[in-house]
Amino acid sequence: MKSFKVFLMVALLVLQNEAMAASCDKSASESKKVSTQADQINKFSAEEVVRELKNLYRRKDKTFRMDRLSPENLEAAFDLVLAELELKIADFSAKQLKPNFRNTIVKLEDMFRDYAQMLIIVESISLNQTKLYKEVEANITKKSKEFDDRYRKNEIIAKRVNEVVASLQNRKLPEDSRRLLNEYKKIFSRLDEASEKRLLEIELRLTELADKFTGNVLEATEKTFVEFTEAELKGFSKEMLESGKDLAEQNGNPNYLFNPIVPVLSKALSSLELSSSREKIYRAYAQLGITSEFNNRPIIKEILQLRQEKAKLKSFNNFAEYSISEKAAPSLEVVKSFLEDLRDLYFHNAKIEIAKIRAYKEKATGDSKLYAWDYAYWNEKLMKEEIGISEQELKPYLSFYSFQTAFHKRLEDLYGIEIVERKDLPSFDSESQSFEIRKDGKSYAFLYADSFAKSGKRSGAWMTEMISGYRDKRGNRKIPTATINLNIMRAKEGQTTFMSPNEAVTYAHEFGHALHAILSNARYYSQFGTRVAWDVVEVPSQFNENLVLDKDFIKSFAVHHETKEVIPDHLVDGFIKSLNFNAGYAGLRQTAYLGLLDLEFHRHPDMVFEDPVAFEQKFVEPYNLFDKADFQVATSGKFNHIFTNGGYSAGYYSYKWAEIIEADVFRFLSQSKDPAKVMDDWIKKVISIGGSSDFNQGVESVLGRKIDPSALVERAGLEIPK
Repeated sequence: MKSFKVFLMVALLVLQNEAMAASCDKSASESKKVSTQADQINKFSAEEVVRELKNLYRRKDKTFRMDRLSPENLEAAFDLVLAELELKIADFSAKQLKPNFRNTIVKLEDMFRDYAQMLIIVESISLNQTKLYKEVEANITKKSKEFDDRYRKNEIIAKRVNEVVASLQNRKLPEDSRRLLNEYKKIFSRLDEASEKRLLEIELRLTELADKFTGNVLEATEKTFVEFTEAELKGFSKEMLESGKDLAEQNGNPNYLFNPIVPVLSKALSSLELSSSREKIYRAYAQLGITSEFNNRPIIKEILQLRQEKAKLKSFNNFAEYSISEKAAPSLEVVKSFLEDLRDLYFHNAKIEIAKIRAYKEKATGDSKLYAWDYAYWNEKLMKEEIGISEQELKPYLSFYSFQTAFHKRLEDLYGIEIVERKDLPSFDSESQSFEIRKDGKSYAFLYADSFAKSGKRSGAWMTEMISGYRDKRGNRKIPTATINLNIMRAKEGQTTFMSPNEAVTYAHEFGHALHAILSNARYYSQFGTRVAWDVVEVPSQFNENLVLDKDFIKSFAVHHETKEVIPDHLVDGFIKSLNFNAGYAGLRQTAYLGLLDLEFHRHPDMVFEDPVAFEQKFVEPYNLFDKADFQVATSGKFNHIFTNGGYSAGYYSYKWAEIIEADVFRFLSQSKDPAKVMDDWIKKVISIGGSSDFNQGVESVLGRKIDPSALVERAGLEIPK
């Protein structure tokens, strides 16, 4: 054991020297070609990154300098943290002790904190600057998985953990300690050596494949240019035309160019007047990840094969069974039945909605054909006729910064916090924002918000727990930091940045995740924040969406950017109704096209192996309500959620599972005679507990009863089939 410790000490010194050299290396690399504002700031050395991490809770402003990270110093710093952890493990293993909960389980929890923290910093920066950190993130993930395997093979630690588990099996423990003990029991529950070796090989290969999958989607999006003449772009706003002209000029094109990113796609499909123009950009988006050099089909097949093999090694029939066994839902059968019931309800309503849109289009044009790229445009027009507004009419009232300020005030009132923008604190780059969250006048958390689309950033919206909290031996709470990321199209300097109603809801959603992370008061690091069963992690975020749909709230910020007129009542009513307009089709997509498709991919991977796209098309065909396109349309080639994120793999149903819960809680809050008490209970019994106790029991304690699924149907205004 001593010789191993000496070896590690030498390795640590070597790593420190290498880190210093790496921090001085000025050579150009592929990752450095991606330019950000943060490039102008002096970067940390690897040792400074580690020092920043270790001193985090000692400084007045307990934030991490993300702007001073680089791909080089991040990987070198991770190596230093990992080497230090291995030294600690060697020391711990060499000590003679009688294992108990405190000197073994709590000790291990404390030992791993810097390492675990480093991994979520890696995740936060690599998601925000995907292209720049792609290679480094893959390297670190590989090193982490190899280390985790070595750690789980440590017979001395495994023996000690198992002794503690056995000694406390029938003893009464606090709920959080019991849960922590069970987690350590799982960590050291190993299969035979050959199976464990194969599991590690599978995990490492899945990491490589996830990285390739994400990279293909990003590369395909950035290298796909959809060209338009000005005449083809009739219906686009001045800002969108300027954006297309700028990209064209950057590429020496005399017309207009657009990458098929989601913000552009949504605006094009809802506003371009020519069906041929809408088809052009829809075609480009629909084929991302399934054509050309960035084809994810073979990657999907290998991912599904490896996941199936992993499930079999763990004695499950398929990966769907294995995935759901780790979640709150009782079984695969229950989840499948739940989704199928919802799908049938949504399908019934979607058929009525699409038939109405067809009839409306036929009356306007004489043509009843309705393709997928026509839906948003004609849905927008029908919405204008039925509820009296369109998204274009709302736009002048929906300034991003006005919304953000008002929404933060609403959160302050409901959650009993203060959200203070700190322009003196750095964030990811110059376009990002830093906020301090205060409670009872004291600093309680920090938040970085990066709300705008930019080159090299992953598409979509997400939250990360960049710095996780915990409570120390004296019970002092360590301050956490979260990040929220969106891809709203930012206006040019001096112009107003607008957002759609859906983007307002998305901001509220991600902030809900952030509140779940930063209002936590759990004792143990590994139970802090959003570390709950995956299928309930969306409950706080979806609960937060409801806060946007309030008439008084909307009128508090929605002022015309030119006339300064407060938004009229009929537009406010329209704003709220627009978010549930034709909810049947939206729900059908979530269940049949995404949730059930995800389950089928992982229930029957053998049926997918020949061609995942063909499998997808056959599976969703019975629920297709549009005329068929003459080109392949598929979600699977860019379905990052299920092919690169472990929790959503055979877990996409979580969104609807969570929606049932949050709809009931919000209805309960809205009908309560004492909403302040309900919110106080919601924070104390659900938001703040993290993984320290049962989430569903917390929800039922707030309600004083079992969860009632009728609230979801009621809120969406769905028709129940006879």
